[in-house]
Amino acid sequence: MTVPVYPGAIAGYCGRCGTPLNVGHGAFCRTCGNRLGTQQPAVAVNYSYPVVPSASVPAAQHKLGHARFVIFAALVLGVLVGAITAVTVSLKPSITYCRFSCGPDVGPRLLASTHYKSSQFGYRVEYDTRAFSISNQTATGMELSGNYGAMVFNATAGQDVSGAITKAVNSINTSTFQNMKVLCSGIPGAEIGFVAGTGETFTADYDPPGGGTSRVVSVAVMAATNGTFTLSAIAIGAQDLTSPDLLPFGFADGQILDYPLTNTVWPGQQ
Repeated sequence: MTVPVYPGAIAGYCGRCGTPLNVGHGAFCRTCGNRLGTQQPAVAVNYSYPVVPSASVPAAQHKLGHARFVIFAALVLGVLVGAITAVTVSLKPSITYCRFSCGPDVGPRLLASTHYKSSQFGYRVEYDTRAFSISNQTATGMELSGNYGAMVFNATAGQDVSGAITKAVNSINTSTFQNMKVLCSGIPGAEIGFVAGTGETFTADYDPPGGGTSRVVSVAVMAATNGTFTLSAIAIGAQDLTSPDLLPFGFADGQILDYPLTNTVWPGQQ
């Protein structure tokens, strides 16, 4: 039986470009010029390539299982939190507990016109004339006295801070200041003119030299050095151990006594 051939019937497809070929298409493809020869098999339409399983492709596999991934993420988060905490703590400003003689460093001070200046060491001590007056002075130091207490400043060459404190304590008249006992050893935040120092506070019975009523006082002895000379300071004032804000030193007029200490200007300071 002969199969009838209809005009326009497709005889096949070009093996190169897939162009449909009619009966009597000739020796070459009319689209790409491919030599046809015998009838070419049809090019597959909508052909889908086989998909390689991801398990056989290393880059396509998950590096960690779900449980391992959760553990790894938790460890990374812990490390980040620890690092942030460490940085925060390191940048946190430290707190210095100020008890006596540690005025804030607020920049250049307004120098008072009333002051003492050491002709030998060049430091100066400013004081309020409403509270004190100079009762004695030398080339190395001076004494302030007033209704709120008394103060003594003295400088010596060298850097022996402990020796300066011992010398200052020994200079206190034991007949006037009796029964001296240590009230605080190592004054927190002790400073003389913004130069860090150290010292001790004592309690004592004050007997006025000219007679009068005896009273209990606090005595603070401090010293600091700038590397060239050492400056000692003695502050004596009425004692008040009943007010928690005044402990552990117990100066009833601590702010008045602190003024000359804070406003001591070392050579080279402003």
